Formats: sequence, C-alpha cells, structure tokens
Amino acid sequence: MNSTLTQQIQSTINLWKNATYLRGYSFACEEKLLSQAIETFQTDYNRWFEGNIDIDKLNITPQLQAVLCYR
Repeated sequence: MNSTLTQQIQSTINLWKNATYLRGYSFACEEKLLSQAIETFQTDYNRWFEGNIDIDKLNITPQLQAVLCYR
C-alpha cells in the first residue's frame, strides 16, 4: 500500500473526527493495521468508483466515509 495514500487517509479521518464529538478520541493505530484496512476498503471503494482511492471523491461520498471508518 502506498504510504503517501495511507498518510492522506489518516489525515482525512482526523479531519472528519475533529468535526464530531469524537475529537478527543485517538484513532491512532499501527501502520500495518491501517494498511490492511485500506487494502480491504479498496474493494468497497471500487464498488462506487474505478481505480485507486481518490481523497477528493472520498470526501464527497459520506457512505464510503462510514465504510472506511468501519474498516
């Protein structure tokens, strides 16, 4: 998994989190665990869009945001 994409996704999740009541909660996890979750999420993402995960598309698709946070 691309480490730049992993960092972008982690930053995006933190932005979403900071806009909610969860802002005091840490979603920090091991790089390996996050990479595995993103690899699994890629299949979910490809049900909506073709290709690699695009942060801009992810930001406008709340259904995928929920799935990513679940993964």
